[in-house]
Amino acid sequence: MIGLDHPDACAHHLREHPLCQYCFERIILTPAKLCVPSEGHYATALVSLCRDCAESTARAIAQHGFRLDIGLDGWPLDPSHPANRSSPKLK
Repeated sequence: MIGLDHPDACAHHLREHPLCQYCFERIILTPAKLCVPSEGHYATALVSLCRDCAESTARAIAQHGFRLDIGLDGWPLDPSHPANRSSPKLK
């Protein structure tokens, strides 16, 4: 396993996880172009993203503090979204 501080960590991660994680959660298959730190939302330390998701997500997190994308069930995908803090949805 390559450590996160290794220069090839992102390239290795993209080979192992070639699809954008955020698109995949919405059942959209988009090739990932870069990887970013997961900030604790995922099991891996890095998350593969397409450029559109990376840019829009960075804007949303900077402005609101959480991702704005919605899952197929109609609920926000980001665990830190206010609607998920005391969500009535069944698990």
